[in-house]
Amino acid sequence: MRIFILCSIITFTLSSCDWFKKTPSPTPAETIPDFESIPKSSLLPSNLVNEASGVADSRSMSGNVWVQEDGDNPNLLHQFSHSGEYKGNIQMPFPNRDWEDISIGVGPESGKNYIYLAEIGDNSAVYNNQYYIYRFVEPQSLSEKVTNFDRISFQYPDGSRDAECILLDPATKDIYIVTKREFNVRIYQLTYPQSTTEIQIAKFVQAIPFLLITSGGISSDGKEIVLRNYDAIYYWYRKEGESIAATLARNRDKLLPYIKEQQGEGFCFDKNNKGYFTNSELEPSYLHYFAKK
Repeated sequence: MRIFILCSIITFTLSSCDWFKKTPSPTPAETIPDFESIPKSSLLPSNLVNEASGVADSRSMSGNVWVQEDGDNPNLLHQFSHSGEYKGNIQMPFPNRDWEDISIGVGPESGKNYIYLAEIGDNSAVYNNQYYIYRFVEPQSLSEKVTNFDRISFQYPDGSRDAECILLDPATKDIYIVTKREFNVRIYQLTYPQSTTEIQIAKFVQAIPFLLITSGGISSDGKEIVLRNYDAIYYWYRKEGESIAATLARNRDKLLPYIKEQQGEGFCFDKNNKGYFTNSELEPSYLHYFAKK
């Protein structure tokens, strides 16, 4: 009897171990990336772009970034190499009232990259709650003229706002605008497809406890989100199934490495999501690149 009981225990134990072996282990959580604390820094030539307000990594001309100036400057889109060499500019077919941010990503036609120029600055609330985002296919060379573009006109539901940051969702093509001057900055949404013929009312999403947001970005795979101001770069890593609004509503995951800039305003992920660029409005102006480890 004792032998039978002992054999039964051994049999059950072995079968239990085998059951555990066959049970798949849970998928480990994705690791939040780390970035180098010391960037590759390139001094930009002086007296060419005096008020750089945004930066975007070119998709069509690899190894270069686009930089735009803010209001009361020529309506030119400038290009620099990753090492800071000035490559040239393209004149835009629309005015520069107060361009404040630039982004590159998906648009109406599949397989093409679009530039979004955000005319959303309004320091003194003088533009009667009328704001624009210009969208056009990214040029393939500096000799190519931009003639076709969309003008996305919008208003806020609660009056004039000053903003310097747009976020482009690569999955939905929705545009998010993050305001600047409120103690708790406000996030608004322009859902796709955005009208190019009528003024639309941006949807208020939420307020979050940040101040003086000057730029931001979403990685091209949609997993990483950044907001920046003059003093810090705030980083979120999106959880599986998490909306952009839900991501930004929770605590940031980390502060990213940052070299203090004079009135730092620009931010973008590089096109391959292997690092990020920052730049500043005041000279001497540098293009800083922080690579992933």
